[in-house]
Amino acid sequence: MANDVPSAVKSVAANLSDREFAKVQAKELTEQMDAPKIVHDIFTALLTSDDATTEAACIRLMLGVTPFPFTEVANHYQGALESRDRAYTLHLLNLGAASESEVETLKSLAKTALSDGRPGMKRYGEAQAYSAEGKRVCEVAYNILVSRLSIGRSFKLIDVDNLELHQRDILIKQLCAKLGVTPPGQSAQKIPSGAGTETATAKTSHGNQPIASKPATQSATDSPPASKSWLFWLLVVIATTLGAVWLFLRKSKH
Repeated sequence: MANDVPSAVKSVAANLSDREFAKVQAKELTEQMDAPKIVHDIFTALLTSDDATTEAACIRLMLGVTPFPFTEVANHYQGALESRDRAYTLHLLNLGAASESEVETLKSLAKTALSDGRPGMKRYGEAQAYSAEGKRVCEVAYNILVSRLSIGRSFKLIDVDNLELHQRDILIKQLCAKLGVTPPGQSAQKIPSGAGTETATAKTSHGNQPIASKPATQSATDSPPASKSWLFWLLVVIATTLGAVWLFLRKSKH
């Protein structure tokens, strides 16, 4: 009988071939502790392990909890700061989401994670290592969204072993553009309210190259010198007129 999560994880790891064994261990845990405690302890065991078999046991044990503690796992995600924690939490939420509301919550969380390009899952919670590189958080989120959204066949699932990094980045950027999300590695930039479409098009066409100012902007820039020139000649005319009047009055006195 499992007295705590660590001992249950070890038992499940030793019996990975028996999928029902994890359910039995999970049921024993739910009889001794509440869902938040189980979720906390399983994530602690998962994130402190660097062993693929233990990772698989943790995920198998979490999925064995009935009903799946979706709310508690989603709450854990909200407080997750480390990228590995976020990636595994999303992965578990995807595996455990059942109701429509849970699926909608999952998609919302995955959308927020689509901009996170940090390292995430190493082994996907299975007993064998898929690759040394593993999946980034954004790639976990991407696969969740592609599989959960009705977007046709425009996007294919990311397989880190068969797609180069730049190929995966292209897919993620395309999905970000479709969903209106900032791609990984880019800062969200707000366009000024007065900016026109011409300026936006120029930036898109020329990348980071400086964009020449519009003629209207140039005329606005040139207007101060023109005003100074006009004021100068006005003063000259006034001075000349006053001089002429002074001379006229002087002659009239004599």
